[in-house]
Amino acid sequence: MEKIKSQESIVRIKEFQLRILQQVSQVAIAPFNFNRVLDAMMDRVMEVLHTDAGSIILQNKDTGLLEFKVTKGEKSEEIKKYKLKVGEGIAGWVFKNKRPVIANDVYKDKRFKKSISQKLKYETHNILCTPLLVKSMAIGVLEVINKELNSPFVDDDLRILNILANNISIVIENARLFDTSLKKINELNTLSEISRNINSILDLDPLLKVVMHNATEVMKAEVSSVLLLDEDEKELIFRIALGEKSEKIKKIRLKVGEGIAGWVAKTGKAIIVNDVKNEPRFNQRVDRKTGFKTRSILCVPLYSKEKMIGVIQVINKKDYLPFTKGDEELLHTFACHAAIAIENAKLYENIREEERKRGIYQRFLSPQIVDEIMNKAKTISLGGRRQNVTILFSDIRGFTEITEAKPPEYIVDLLNEYFAEMIDVIFKYGGTLDKFIGDGLMAVFGTPIYYKDHAKRGVAAALEMQEKLKALNMRNRKRGFVELAVGIGVNTGSVIAGNIGSEKRMEYTVVGNGVNIANRLEGLAQGGQILITESTYNELKGLKLDVEKLKQVQVRGKRGAMDIYWVKSIKGKVSTLKL
Repeated sequence: MEKIKSQESIVRIKEFQLRILQQVSQVAIAPFNFNRVLDAMMDRVMEVLHTDAGSIILQNKDTGLLEFKVTKGEKSEEIKKYKLKVGEGIAGWVFKNKRPVIANDVYKDKRFKKSISQKLKYETHNILCTPLLVKSMAIGVLEVINKELNSPFVDDDLRILNILANNISIVIENARLFDTSLKKINELNTLSEISRNINSILDLDPLLKVVMHNATEVMKAEVSSVLLLDEDEKELIFRIALGEKSEKIKKIRLKVGEGIAGWVAKTGKAIIVNDVKNEPRFNQRVDRKTGFKTRSILCVPLYSKEKMIGVIQVINKKDYLPFTKGDEELLHTFACHAAIAIENAKLYENIREEERKRGIYQRFLSPQIVDEIMNKAKTISLGGRRQNVTILFSDIRGFTEITEAKPPEYIVDLLNEYFAEMIDVIFKYGGTLDKFIGDGLMAVFGTPIYYKDHAKRGVAAALEMQEKLKALNMRNRKRGFVELAVGIGVNTGSVIAGNIGSEKRMEYTVVGNGVNIANRLEGLAQGGQILITESTYNELKGLKLDVEKLKQVQVRGKRGAMDIYWVKSIKGKVSTLKL
């Protein structure tokens, strides 16, 4: 008889597992119904296990707390306001220890947090709880409460709960990966839009508003502002303020060193303050004058041509979430765009000033004399300045054959995913994406934001680009996609950097022989290779690299044979480099 019961139990569990797998298959073709699917799965487990209540509890990565994502039962809405620390209550213990719990008499279990039941006026008799795991890491727990007819939970119940937990974990991980990809795409689209605006909007204030509006939206902040140093560099002036109380705040000035923004302007360091009440550097004067209530601040310095010109800040992340290091890196990128906007605006203002002077002179002087007067004045340059930077070119090998063999939609998806990975790396090391060239790209390190170690940054970026490509190729292999091979050329040299073009259209870029050499070097690199010039190699002191000196080559645009080096690898992970 016991054997028959055991067989019936196995059959029951197998049938249940099959039904759950069918539901997961439906999820795979409907990713946008994430919450509805979790809700339906929670209904299903309560139905099968005959319980009065149940919850899917997930960890918030920003706060570290466990939050009730899906709740079922009599007090389902009320319980959502509660958050658990890791290790707190039975659910917290299960999360921390990654082990399931059957508690058939919760009041005899020391782990039970009875205060929640008491506050909710909900009588809890027994609990069955199991961890939600992704690659052996806990992301949350699945919990059911009070089996009907006061029956105890048994091992079969736990087996069923584990089956559902495994599938729920898959759904959650897929949804998070989808959300992460969508966020990256949105960020890239935003940065692309800002780049287009930088080339089309030449008035500073409208352009800074576009930059900060996008920063506010992407970073989900309540308000944002750009503060620029005055001529004496002793005070910060609110140039742009978006959000609540924006008009009042524009009238306020901050001394360098005053408040969070003043501290950033004084030290040149970025700062995240997620609780201003416990931050001694926070100055309440602005809040008192405007009536605004500040909870959290992320503030980064703003540089133009190596000079501190102000700060940009976002305040109060929505839903009371904290700002993160990822937010800081993204705001630095917006700061770079703001710096380019300021450079463009200054150039445009100079041109307009020259036009204004010419217009004044032409009222009472002949065009020939006006030309002579204007030519003796300071030359209006749409270029910029000569400086030493590091230029990186990369190109996909054999891409023409791929385009001929695959449909356009496939090529676009392939390139978008590839470029998204590569651009992240370039931005990570402080590089500027100069342009896309078909399936290739050009990046510059050392302008418009200057870094003394721009050569190290360029080579570190090249190494990590090849690492990212290996990971991307592994994913492509699993999906049946084409694997890519990329050659990279890096050169350090003198270029002209700045806004180059005409009065109708200008672009921030670099030109010169240093750019041409990097481009030619990339053409020599085979798939998977990183080739660098001797000028770059000489700047890499302190990096433990595996480098092979190759035969001298003749590069068009440079007299005589040229030493080049093949950078194979670095000892340790590229991400650990202290640049």
